[in-house]
Amino acid sequence: MALNSEKPCEMEYRLKRFSDQSYRWHQVRSVPMKNEEGQVMYWIGSATDVHERRTHEAQVAVKTQQLNRINQYLDDLVHSTAHDMRVPVARLQLLVDAFSELPPGERESLLPKFSRSVQHLDSTLRGLVQVIELQGVSKLSDHRIQLGKVVEDVLERYQKTIMEAGASVHVHNPQNCEITYVRAHLYTILDNVLGNALKHRHPHKKPQVHINLREEEGYLLISVQDNGRGIDMRQQDNHLFKPFHRINKQAEGLGMGLYVVKTILEKNGGYAEVKSDPETGTVFNLYLKEYSDPLK
Repeated sequence: MALNSEKPCEMEYRLKRFSDQSYRWHQVRSVPMKNEEGQVMYWIGSATDVHERRTHEAQVAVKTQQLNRINQYLDDLVHSTAHDMRVPVARLQLLVDAFSELPPGERESLLPKFSRSVQHLDSTLRGLVQVIELQGVSKLSDHRIQLGKVVEDVLERYQKTIMEAGASVHVHNPQNCEITYVRAHLYTILDNVLGNALKHRHPHKKPQVHINLREEEGYLLISVQDNGRGIDMRQQDNHLFKPFHRINKQAEGLGMGLYVVKTILEKNGGYAEVKSDPETGTVFNLYLKEYSDPLK
């Protein structure tokens, strides 16, 4: 203790302000005043309000942490994407070589292959843009949202697919769950997971999808269960949420859906769990945290 050591001290802690009963950070300094014999006669102290500085420092720390995470992620992404880019570029190079060797009258036959390779390259680039945008730190507007309404809206988008497949979809929302979240992100999460449940349906079963919404241990849980093709988790577990990874190579898409879901959840303190078996189907458990802007 400074009083026992009889030395000047300086520390920062929160004090309650009388005017509005709020707690604010203060820098407290104290200096002992001694007599000629070196004995402490009394102390002189001051308390300076440094709440704005401490708040700003906390905001800078959050921003720095976010930027470090993004830089590390993008550095890793450069290496993993090099392989994805190499395939369409190499294919284009082979087509260019073949094009130059063919007689003019036969070159037209290669144009469809050129088109497919360019489309593949364009899809990869669009996926990269999506990855980079997801890692952004710009502020987004949050709203209080009725989750059941979002589920209804997303199911309406898939109504044609549901009818053509003869699928049955059951929604269980006994708590009428609400959450403060970025509306666009919530729609993206549900659109990807429900879309997967319908897209990867079993060829010999009538699709059944169960959507359960409930609060659980500080999270809002969205559980989507289907009886589709299922996933061999022994083969897919380490790659399931990676960008450009497609569970079914024959299915359409960039292989970005689950990566997008995982990224949105984790950026706000949530997470995803998957349970699956090729015989019985898949369960996606999505744990959402109430949206909070760390820079407020």
